[in-house]
Amino acid sequence: MANNMEISADYLFHFTNDIKHIENIMINGFKPFYCMEKLSYISVNGEYLEFAFPLVSFCDLPISLQKQHRKRFGGYGIGLNKSWGNTNHLTPIVYTSEKAFTSGILNNFIDLYEKFYSYIKIQNKNKKKLQGNSNNMLQGFNNNISYLMMCFKPYEGHRYLKEEKRFDENKSRFYDEREWRYLPIKVNGLKLSLSKDQYEDSKTLYEENLMIQKNNHLKFSLDDLDSIYLKEESEKSFLLKKLSRKYNSSELSIIENKINIDN
Repeated sequence: MANNMEISADYLFHFTNDIKHIENIMINGFKPFYCMEKLSYISVNGEYLEFAFPLVSFCDLPISLQKQHRKRFGGYGIGLNKSWGNTNHLTPIVYTSEKAFTSGILNNFIDLYEKFYSYIKIQNKNKKKLQGNSNNMLQGFNNNISYLMMCFKPYEGHRYLKEEKRFDENKSRFYDEREWRYLPIKVNGLKLSLSKDQYEDSKTLYEENLMIQKNNHLKFSLDDLDSIYLKEESEKSFLLKKLSRKYNSSELSIIENKINIDN
């Protein structure tokens, strides 16, 4: 484990608010889900962009610095070796601000975005329906742009409140989360971004989540697993019983030794 003087960890942690999510991850691996974000580093025509991206989020914080993070995301968690993360293409994201993002070479990114979506608007205005290879090419280009956007996050901004279908009025300092992301790799014919309207349509969101997850599970072995965090001692036997449908007795013993009760 990292010592108290370190501000990054030797492990990547994923936290959730439900023990059933831990059970599912231990049996099926991690699955990317679309997450809504306000890109408050990119302003187009005076408005910040809002998109949902498919990803799995981890934090690179030692245990001693996780108190606020767990309060926000939940007390159930899994820690995995950072070497596993590097092998599986997880990446630390880049935190930026609007002023920083619109200076220097990154200004070209905004220019690229504006030109692409201006072209789409012209096509829609002229009622030209893109077909075949042209449509596939534009979807691929859209994914290229989306992939770049997924690697950036505002230094601080407004968190999306899913149950209320709105962004929080109060700002959060995302920089303090030291986020690493797993971004889907197998995306041919799939979408790497959804509009806010698409995201808030439950049927569309459900279908898009299923499609992006089909070939993008993030697997790990018990050798990669460093720790599991539960809230109550009584939950340990519950979880081990659930996991017995995948793991044998010796493997369950290994898992049990990695469980920490964090109440």
